Formats: sequence, C-alpha cells, structure tokens
Amino acid sequence: MAVVTPTTRFARRQANRLFTDLCSKLLRTAKTAGPTAVHDLRVAIRRFQQVLAAFKAAFPAHQRKKIHRKLKRVMGPAGKVRNCDIAQILIRKLDPKSAPQLRDEIQRERKTAEGELAQSLRPLTDHELAAKWRMGLELNGTAAKNGSGRGEFPRAAQHLVRDMAAKFLTLGKEAVSPETPPARFTDSESPPRNSATRLSWSNRSMAVS
Repeated sequence: MAVVTPTTRFARRQANRLFTDLCSKLLRTAKTAGPTAVHDLRVAIRRFQQVLAAFKAAFPAHQRKKIHRKLKRVMGPAGKVRNCDIAQILIRKLDPKSAPQLRDEIQRERKTAEGELAQSLRPLTDHELAAKWRMGLELNGTAAKNGSGRGEFPRAAQHLVRDMAAKFLTLGKEAVSPETPPARFTDSESPPRNSATRLSWSNRSMAVS
C-alpha cells in the first residue's frame, strides 16, 4: 500500500474543497446560464484544475487527465458565452450609439454558445459521476483533521512558515527604524519596497486559510 504523505493529504483536501464548489457551480449553471453563473463556473474550473496541476503526484494520472479533458470541453463554450457578456458591456460603454444594432447580433451568438454550454454540462451534472470522480482522485476521507474546520497546513511547507516568521520580525524592526537596510528577499517573493508596506505584506502572506 502506497504511503500517503502530509503534502498529499493537504493537496487532496484542497482538491476536495474545490471540487465541492465546482459541483455546485455546474448544477447552478445547468439551471440558468446567466453572466454571473458562467463567470463563477469558469473560475471554479480553473481553480480546481490548478490544484490538480500543482500537485500532480497526489492524484492518479489517468483520472486527472480524464477530468481535465472533460472540463476543457466545458471551458470552450463557457468562454464563448462569457465573451458575449463582456462584449455587450463594452459596447454600451465605448459605443452607445452602435449598441442597439449590435445587441441583437451578440444575443444570437450568446444563445448559440449557451446551447453548446448546456450540452457540455449535461453529462457532468450526474451525482454518480461526481462520486466516481471523488473516488478516482482518491478524495474520499480527506476532511480536515485539525479540529478547526480548515485544511491542515502540510508539514513539508512548515519550514517556509518559519523563514517567513523570521523575515516578519526583521520587517517589524525596519518599520520602526527606517534607516535599517531592508531584508533581502528572493525574486519569487517580490515584497513591496516601503518598509511599513512590507510589514503588512508579510503579515498577510503568513495567514493560512
């Protein structure tokens, strides 16, 4: 039996949370594909795909790729619908005189795209399929075990928190004494230049949701 690491448990908990949100967005959009519903669906799909891509090793490759292909079929028509919604907003703002003439054309395009979206959503709103995806990704039994209702931060990343805490203390001193040379950060961290602002940035970065 394969050993499940703390990082794998963390990744699966995040995927489970995002998948639950995605399922609700799929059902809502299948009922009514309004501008907000379509936008929220696209965001939910992207977030779920990102956690699967960022923690590839935590999920069975075959199932992960299969789900990616199915969600990609939804993103295509959802993107067309979203483009029509944005076009209507921009035309009203940038060219109000042409808006009435173009509105009907855009609405026809949206209706066609909405039909494609509804067709792509139909196979994904089955509750049994959602259960199969959970099982395939091994998401069952991934609820938080720290008693807080929040996901548990992986031990593999705890050293990062310790480093951030040390820099946080350094930034606190800099905020009080502006003459002190700034602490060095790596390019990937990209903190703000102002000392007081860096203190706020560091504090926000340390917050674990």
